[in-house]
Parts: sequence; C-alpha cells; structure tokens
Amino acid sequence: MNSRFCLLIVLIALILPEMVTAQDRMDIDDSFVIELGLPNGFVNAPFRNIMQGLVYVAPMYQYTLKSGLCMGAGIHYSYFNVNQFRINQKVSGGMHNGAAFLKLGFEKFWTPSLATDISIKGGLVQSAFTTDVLKTLGYTYQARMNSSMRP
Repeated sequence: MNSRFCLLIVLIALILPEMVTAQDRMDIDDSFVIELGLPNGFVNAPFRNIMQGLVYVAPMYQYTLKSGLCMGAGIHYSYFNVNQFRINQKVSGGMHNGAAFLKLGFEKFWTPSLATDISIKGGLVQSAFTTDVLKTLGYTYQARMNSSMRP
C-alpha cells in the first residue's frame, strides 16, 4: 500500500509541473466570445426613467494577429421592458434590439488568464417596439433601423 502511494506521489510530481506550465505556451489567434449581461439606458434620461433592461446576448467570432490587432464579427440581441411602476398608466410591452456588427480593436494577454481588449464595434441595429397601447391602435409593432458605433 505504501509503495503504491509513493509511486502515485512521484507520478503526480513528474506530471504536475508539465500541466501547470502548459498554459504558459498559449498561442491564441482566434476565439468565439459570448457576452451576457443586463442592458442599461443610462445615457438617455427619459428612457432610463420608463424602461428597464432585461437581457443582453452578443455572440461573436474574432481573429487576433500577432501584433495584437483584432477583427471580428457578431450579432447582438437586447430587450428592454416597460417599467410599469414608473408610469402612471397601465402599459405592458418593450423594445427588442437586434444588430449585426463588425469589430476592430487591440487585444493583449498579460497572463494566460488575464487580457485587455480595447475595441470599437460598428454595424446596423433594428429596434422593434411592441406594447399593448400600439396593439389597440392597430399596430403590431413599430420598427426603426439605424447604424451604431459603440465601444
């Protein structure tokens, strides 16, 4: 029993350093990223007062050159709900945002588990507003398409 335990300890001691240092030789050039979060409307005060962000999802693919320059493309979806407690009439509904974007930026890995990514994303976004008030007026939804630039 003791000899098996000693053999196991020796094998772990020989293999573990290789496993620990394996991360130092990391050479990442492309990646698939999914951003999840809660959207916010802090820039627009009237919007911030009546809407609340519920979901933000943005899957994207990016390729990074050896110099750190990164390029990517992706889509995003966010949904803002009408905050019924902030307005004085009964309204339910929200705003759906769907977008396709291109990304250009700089990425630097400081350690195998820590990186800095500075970039700008630009593309087209479509916002669709749907509320029970619009439905009573005979509209299923109101949609607007626009260009966007964001960090």
